[in-house]
Amino acid sequence: MFEKFEQEFFNKLADVLEKQFPKGKCKERGAALVLNSMANIFLKDILKQIEKQISQNFEDGHLDGWIAACSEIKKRIEEMKNETKKN
Repeated sequence: MFEKFEQEFFNKLADVLEKQFPKGKCKERGAALVLNSMANIFLKDILKQIEKQISQNFEDGHLDGWIAACSEIKKRIEEMKNETKKN
């Protein structure tokens, strides 16, 4: 569900790591790599928790109203597109 955001985070963090702790030029790079790995693991864990909570809310029916609202919005957007085409 969150793969795109996860990859974007990893890429941005890797860019910062390379700029702030260049390979072969910075003695703190080893510690920075450990911190980078920990941040990646923490993000994955948090995203799994969020995904689990969303799934649980859906199963419990807590998202039904939100889904209905989205359907209504989508319907209204289609109506507006059709009205625009007529004009």
